[in-house]
Amino acid sequence: MEMGEKVDFRLPNKKVKVKPIMRTRGFVKDPEHEAFFLFANATIDLKAPLDRNGHLACPLSDDERAFFEDKSASGLHFEKGELSPYNKRENNFWTKYKVKLDKTERELDLSNPMDYIDYKLLLANTNLVAPDAKSANKQKTYRYALVSAEEELRTTASSASKRKTAYKYFGKMEESRDEMLAFLKIYGKKPSEDSTTEFLVTEIDKIISNDIDTFIAIVEDKDKDIKFLLAEAVELGVVERNKRKYYMPGGDALADKGISPTLENAVDYLKKNENQDIYLSIKERVKAAK
Repeated sequence: MEMGEKVDFRLPNKKVKVKPIMRTRGFVKDPEHEAFFLFANATIDLKAPLDRNGHLACPLSDDERAFFEDKSASGLHFEKGELSPYNKRENNFWTKYKVKLDKTERELDLSNPMDYIDYKLLLANTNLVAPDAKSANKQKTYRYALVSAEEELRTTASSASKRKTAYKYFGKMEESRDEMLAFLKIYGKKPSEDSTTEFLVTEIDKIISNDIDTFIAIVEDKDKDIKFLLAEAVELGVVERNKRKYYMPGGDALADKGISPTLENAVDYLKKNENQDIYLSIKERVKAAK
């Protein structure tokens, strides 16, 4: 940008939250454990990344850099050229500047010049920071997501809609103890046939709170009855499960020849007309074993 050329960039009137992405990593599985995301008061320092040639990559565009180096426009103290990534290391702003993050949420006001610089630096860290909420689970290396107020409202509305859907199904499920037992077995729990209704309700309520997507996926699964049958059959020794693959006690796989007898393939196998004798046999043997 030439001397005297007008700077077109203006700071946006917008706020963005930097949110930790709380998901299981490593050996710590409990979200309540102090080391689930970062241990105790630990922090992560993010700096300007390097490009593929090993050079500093400036997080700012040319227009943005010209704005911040114009004291009358930005109100900051930067001299012209001070934000260039090509300055010598000892004079290079980007080798020294960092954004410190911890396990708490942080809000950035993008109309504030330094908050905007932090925002652009975070965006430049494409391995660790998701650019928006919908991208948060697309890359396992993401530790934080940049979430706008509009996205947060949409996410909150979506969560409320999911809770409404989940508790609609749960309300119907509570009327049948057998349905609650079936659900928990499909989910992977091992409730006793003697479990109290209160225990079953509490366990399912925990799943809705902590894993609502899986809850909805199970209750809306058109094959859940067959999956429940297989869960019971394994529990009663009518069907054998080895490394998540399903077999009859004689060793015959519950799948067509050459196909791995995973849960989904076993379900498809038992749904076929030509295999109804096997399906009914499993059903009768489960009934007799109870």
